[in-house]
Parts: sequence; C-alpha cells; structure tokens
Amino acid sequence: MAAFPVTLEPTTISVPAAGGSINLLLTNTSAEIRYSFKCKSTCNEFYRVNPVYGFVESGTSTQVEVLRLNGPPKSDDRMEILLAPVDPDINDPRSSFSDGAEPAHKFDIPLAAV
Repeated sequence: MAAFPVTLEPTTISVPAAGGSINLLLTNTSAEIRYSFKCKSTCNEFYRVNPVYGFVESGTSTQVEVLRLNGPPKSDDRMEILLAPVDPDINDPRSSFSDGAEPAHKFDIPLAAV
C-alpha cells in the first residue's frame, strides 16, 4: 500500500500551559490530487486553530496555526486533521465534510500543555 500523499510536520504538539502557538505544515506530494482539510480538537476551551478548513493544493504546502490560551497544564487532549480529495472546481473546503462521509485520511495529533 502506498503512503498517503499528504504529510504533517510536526506530528505532536507541546506548548506552554500559559499560552503559545505552533505552526503545523501540511504538504501534498501528489502531482494531481488536491485535498481539503478540516481541523478538530477535543478542547476548544483552550485551543484555537487557524484555518479550521482549507485546501492543500497538489505539490504545495499549507500552514495551520495552533494557538494555546492560558490554562491549566494538560496532556491528554488531541487534535484531528481530516483530509478528503476534491475536484479543482470546488471553492468551499467545508463541502467535503458536510455529508458525513468518511475522510480519505486522518491525522491524530497529541496536544500537551506543560
């Protein structure tokens, strides 16, 4: 089975509990397939993600910022990035996730606030 063409760096997140941010990089190594993504978190009280939805065009990278607000230390939160292939004429990345269909791939990212 071939590796999924979108990679993520870094694959774990550790930020100060007092607040901080980290940038994730989604890289699409496919020469032909465009992907939409959706970010989800188990703790929306202390984490913000920008953008929540977006595209990773073929052969390019897209940055996602994860912001941790001031709060108690915690190491059992998680973030998911769902990915789905989309046609070039699709303009709204949310449309890939509105019908409840299973994503083509999912990154499961541990979140730690220390």
